[in-house]
Amino acid sequence: MFKQTSFKILFLVFVSFGFLSLFYGAIPTFAADNNARTGLVVTPALYELEAERGNGYDIEINLLNDSGDDDYKITTLLQGFSASKEEGVPVVSDLASDSKYLSWVTFQQTNFSIKSNEKKVSHIRVNIPQDAEPGSHYLALTYNIDNPNQTPDPSKPQVKIQPRIAVMLFLNIKGQVQRDANFDFIQADKNLYDPFFDGAKIEYRIRAEGNAYLKPTGNIFIGGDSVNTKQAFWSYSNTTLNLNPEGKIILPNSARTFKLFLGAQNEVPYLSTGIVEKQDLEQNQSGNYTGGVYNLDHPWFGSQNVEVRMLFVNSQNELTQRSATVQLNYFPWKGLLLISPVLILLGVGFWFYRRKRRK
Repeated sequence: MFKQTSFKILFLVFVSFGFLSLFYGAIPTFAADNNARTGLVVTPALYELEAERGNGYDIEINLLNDSGDDDYKITTLLQGFSASKEEGVPVVSDLASDSKYLSWVTFQQTNFSIKSNEKKVSHIRVNIPQDAEPGSHYLALTYNIDNPNQTPDPSKPQVKIQPRIAVMLFLNIKGQVQRDANFDFIQADKNLYDPFFDGAKIEYRIRAEGNAYLKPTGNIFIGGDSVNTKQAFWSYSNTTLNLNPEGKIILPNSARTFKLFLGAQNEVPYLSTGIVEKQDLEQNQSGNYTGGVYNLDHPWFGSQNVEVRMLFVNSQNELTQRSATVQLNYFPWKGLLLISPVLILLGVGFWFYRRKRRK
């Protein structure tokens, strides 16, 4: 009887461990589609011009029809930029009919065609008036794309959506530049994390103040003595991430939200600047992140600090630092909950064993 009971207990233990292994192994994978054709390729995507009042400048934008088979008709349009309310991401917006910028920027060609696999250069004239306000000004050089080869199906209702692509034009006009920055907030999405199952999402918002845009630099420190981490159990490595690896900008007098995603134990962290909620993990293995990023360890029990240290050049051309810190608390409650049936079975088996020995 005792042997039969022991075999049953061992069988249930093996089944429980098998279930746990399947659970641990169910990790999603991500794949990026690198074969999608872009249609019209416009370079550079960002044109930054250091300008003086009263001067004129000629700039060139390169266009390539990469569609493969289609010829395009292009119509140019000058638009502006504004910061989205929630994320602070620069978005294209239409200019008013009386906008001063319409007299600043002129396309040499406003309508032209570009054949398949053809390259063309778009010539643009920028004239800065004498009374232009110093600081940063932002415009969008927009190219509307029309494909005359596409034949609509008359049997289906048609809604025509004209694709467009824009080049960000940054005009930095010399003069009295005002630049400052601060953190609006930094916060984590949970109060308690399981180090083996939970990924932490940390949001922090940086506000640019003044009449010039801000391109923050700096690092994000995770763990280690540099942020006074309280370590309760188990050892883990320090990790340093680039605060702004893609060089994203913050428009003047606006704020931009950054999102840092820290995976579970030994997963790769990645950073989003508000453009997308989730990025392909494989796209972040390009060397932008350093300091043991491929072996990010969390404490089994205890806390781990995340400190964001931002650097920027202020109005007096001095390198200035701002910092913000949030604490992450860890406890493996999900893992303990999963193995609790195994512990109970082992306890029952030990109880039967002791009972049999007494008899």
